Amino acid sequence: MLNWKNPQEAEIRLAVAESLSKLAGKKQNSLRVAGIPGAMEFISSLLNTQRSSNGASDETLEGESVNDQQNEFSAFNQLGLSILKKLARDHDNCEKIGNTRGLLPKIIDFSCTGERLFRNSHDKYSRILAAKKSLRMLKLLARTSGTAGKHLRQDIVEIVHNNQHQGNSQVW
Repeated sequence: MLNWKNPQEAEIRLAVAESLSKLAGKKQNSLRVAGIPGAMEFISSLLNTQRSSNGASDETLEGESVNDQQNEFSAFNQLGLSILKKLARDHDNCEKIGNTRGLLPKIIDFSCTGERLFRNSHDKYSRILAAKKSLRMLKLLARTSGTAGKHLRQDIVEIVHNNQHQGNSQVW
């Protein structure tokens, strides 16, 4: 249900994400959540770093304004980052987060700043909050010990380095 994309199912998807966030808060449950095959991919599907940047808040897509869609994306992003942060309290979960295809770049994208952060004044607060959560998440991942931690730190540095040299973003 977390990876559903139909706008009509957004309310159900949000309720499932909120429930999962509460479950992940307890260490015993976080181990169970991360143990479900595909769980990290489903959590990753909550994160959407490709926000509408055209500033046209009066446009509608399937009867929903762009503002409503951005608020919805913001809620999913915040929940996704919260779930990941709770799961990252466990060493094995950090390794799973690092091994989940495309998840580290999404987390890092939230920490990117620049003029895109301030383009839309109504969305500014949620973007700043997402950047803070992302940086905290990266801190947890970078503190992972052992071989898994070493690989995570290398992957984080490589992704940030590639983003900066491709001109995709300003980081921190």
